[in-house]
Amino acid sequence: MSNWTGIFHPPDSPSFLCRQCVGGNVGFVQEEDSSKNRPISFCIQGCEPITRCGPVHVPPEHLHSCRNASNPHLMPSDMPQTGGPNFRIYVSALSSAQCDKSEASIGFAAHCQQESQTDRPIAGFINFCPRELLRKHAQTAELTYFVKHEMLHILGFSSSLYAFFRGPTGEPLTPRQLFPPNPNLGWFDQSRGVYKWSEGVIKLVVRNWTSSCGVFPKVAHLLRTPTVLRVAREYFDCPSLEGVELEDHHLPGVSLSHWETRLLGNDLMTPTYTNAFALSKLTLALMEDTGWYLANYSSADDLPWGFGRGCLFATGSCFQFMSEQTKQRQSTAPFCYDSQLTRPASPVHVSCLPGGSSFGYCNLVRHRETLPPEYTYFASPNPFKTSFSLASASGLLSAPGEGGDCNLGGKVEMANFCPFVQEITWELQQGSVSRSSICTEPLNTFSSVAENYNLEIYGRHARCFSTSLNWRLTENETVFHPPVIGAACFEFCLRV
Repeated sequence: MSNWTGIFHPPDSPSFLCRQCVGGNVGFVQEEDSSKNRPISFCIQGCEPITRCGPVHVPPEHLHSCRNASNPHLMPSDMPQTGGPNFRIYVSALSSAQCDKSEASIGFAAHCQQESQTDRPIAGFINFCPRELLRKHAQTAELTYFVKHEMLHILGFSSSLYAFFRGPTGEPLTPRQLFPPNPNLGWFDQSRGVYKWSEGVIKLVVRNWTSSCGVFPKVAHLLRTPTVLRVAREYFDCPSLEGVELEDHHLPGVSLSHWETRLLGNDLMTPTYTNAFALSKLTLALMEDTGWYLANYSSADDLPWGFGRGCLFATGSCFQFMSEQTKQRQSTAPFCYDSQLTRPASPVHVSCLPGGSSFGYCNLVRHRETLPPEYTYFASPNPFKTSFSLASASGLLSAPGEGGDCNLGGKVEMANFCPFVQEITWELQQGSVSRSSICTEPLNTFSSVAENYNLEIYGRHARCFSTSLNWRLTENETVFHPPVIGAACFEFCLRV
């Protein structure tokens, strides 16, 4: 990961891992070197013959010698040395129960051990699920996203690590026990080994959440470390912002370990994959606020999604934001309220995404089940007082009846059912991706001129432009209707 200039608190030796203990029974003693105020762990009942990092057997040469009750201190071979890695990542492709839980899962990852003095993760694993890896072997964009996303979880963006974050001078942001120096606020989730964190890291608040059915209380966990707060206030253009919401979806491994999808859309660390994922300054700020890394902000990607949208966007519901924006005759982007999905035989209506690097469709659809009232945004026939008609938002299902429609909402639950312009991925019958709607990706170039109805050009200098809905191609007396209308990708040049 080239986005870090280095470890913030450089270790004085290569990172060796502690051996796993029989029965998980671990004891602690103070290190004999009084200049180092850190505990040394030892195995009360002896060491396991094999130490694992996730599903991987750790090579013996990566391990400290076995420390037990009769000799709990560091051996000479464990003493600081020069050179060697300060972080180890183990990569595997092994079948497992976790792979079997979800047929669509590419894999899973986690950190294994932390350094005793600074709590910095020093080892982690990424395991690919073989079945899905074979299916997606050619989809380099999604595999690249998966590896980068999971690496950030391993390095610090994880609910299991928040209580270990440190300040600029190395002081813990969450109070510690005297010995061993674990966080002392108790457990947040003991079954997953997650300690409670201080309010200086994450603050729980209850906000008013407005939908077309009324006002509801909504719990939000706000990440509010100093650099994150500074970068977020500038990014959203909201000087009074208290913190950035973490994802509230209830799934284990999703809740609180990602940014809120509604607010940061295609950031690398939201829980939903998009082709145009971005490693934003906000995510780099979080990594720097762990106290373990220095971020290189010049290499951050642009994230137009919530840029400059203001305090109402950053703290309110999408219904509130869209209502206010339409009242002021301003854009509701990245949200939308006019479904562009039509019936299968008709063209898909698309529009450019904020930033202009791709196009997509408004993912407003009619769900089979009634949405929860707090996430119902179209209970009245014309909630945003525009020329929008609910009859045009029937998606691929039957048209709704007269009046409002409590089944209508965004396609993505993790975005609180807020409708937004979503990029398009075209798949082959075997499920593999053929191309996407990212203008800057040369691989999206049509393989045949006959398929290129909009005469598009994809590449590094291409951008999205709106096109006429009346765009037609004719050959003699035959009229061809493009499958996608409203926007397309073209190269542009600036003349000075």
